[in-house]
Amino acid sequence: MSSAESQAVLRRILDWLQSNRWIRIGIGTLLVGAMLYLAGRSIYGLVPRTYTLTITGGDIVNNRHYLAKILQSEAQKKGITLIIRPERGTLQALEKVSAGQLDLAFVQGGLATTFANVDHVATVVPELVHLLVKPEVKGMADLRGRTINLGSKADGVREIGLTLTRFAGYKENVDFIETNHGAEALLALPEEKMPDAILTISSVPSYMVEILVKKHHYQVAEIPFPESLALRHGWAANGQILGYTYDLNPPVPEKNILTVAVNMHLTASSKADPAAIAKLLEVLYSPSVSARMRQKIDDKIITEPSGYPFSPGLTAYLRRNDSMFTLETWNKLQSMFGLIMSFSGMGIVLVKWLRAGPKPVFHDKELQAVLREVAAIERAISAMEASGSLDPQKLGTDRDRLGILRAELLERYPDLNLKDPMIFDRSVSCVAAAHARASELGRRA
Repeated sequence: MSSAESQAVLRRILDWLQSNRWIRIGIGTLLVGAMLYLAGRSIYGLVPRTYTLTITGGDIVNNRHYLAKILQSEAQKKGITLIIRPERGTLQALEKVSAGQLDLAFVQGGLATTFANVDHVATVVPELVHLLVKPEVKGMADLRGRTINLGSKADGVREIGLTLTRFAGYKENVDFIETNHGAEALLALPEEKMPDAILTISSVPSYMVEILVKKHHYQVAEIPFPESLALRHGWAANGQILGYTYDLNPPVPEKNILTVAVNMHLTASSKADPAAIAKLLEVLYSPSVSARMRQKIDDKIITEPSGYPFSPGLTAYLRRNDSMFTLETWNKLQSMFGLIMSFSGMGIVLVKWLRAGPKPVFHDKELQAVLREVAAIERAISAMEASGSLDPQKLGTDRDRLGILRAELLERYPDLNLKDPMIFDRSVSCVAAAHARASELGRRA
């Protein structure tokens, strides 16, 4: 099928569709519905949204839980509802984030155990390892034969604690007795059952450490090898606890002491809404959160690795200040402009089509009349030729008439509206052929 014939078939189909009122209404309804749907989606994206997320900072006596409470309060002002769920230990929290039972969790770094479906949202602040010892214990070198609490076995503190004690030359339950009281259970122990030493990890000042110092008279001992530990473990860094941080009389610690720093990370389930996470990060790094935490929370370290892939919400947050006039933005504007123009054109065509105005006038019948006249002349010429009596005058008249028909066809061509676009070519060809035959026979007569 030629291109012209295809166009003719298509035009007949469209004419038939337009001639039926109910078909016009049905197609128009579908098109209008599609346009309204796309417009509604665009408007929905502009409407301010609210979010609800679940988060944990671990058990209720550590600083991560306190940070989660501050974040909950500040996020409420920005349309984000944070539901805090205390969990007993970092590993338990990460397990629930991995399973999609929690959206977010503040966790410590340096863990050998990793979980699927967990994303890195932010590296928040460094936390410091606190080695608490009873007054009779002389520090890190005096732990042999002592009881050391490394926290719950579901907590990441134990992993760090075992790494530190092994690096210092101690083997658990051989050189020292390991106990595994969680933070709440530890604070509930009677004095006579308190361990000789406690390893815990927290931002400074740690409220749990402060209770242990003031109520049970623990000292904060130095961990003297952070740089050497960092050579073997990428998560370790230099840390320092300032003198007098936890008590003034007697001072605890007596002077600035070295310790190991471990980053605190904010992690998220891979199923969590990226838009909600990006908005929550704006709250986390707001001045009000730093002021209430009494510690600077700086997004300069936000991308320091945690061992998990970056959350799409983190990527959105990092790109929030990108220039509007990027190549990508320009391409989006061009696409949007093209979409608007397409919708406008579609709307105009749709309105005109639905109105089903006056039917177009076609001129096919005029050309059909020309073909009939040419056929009559051809029959007359053939009859003369068959009889053997050629009439020069009649042939001249026919030739002149055919010349006039050809001129009229060419003059009418710009204004013709044809259902069958091939009829014009056929008409001109027939007139030309008949004119040539009449001229030839006229010369012979």
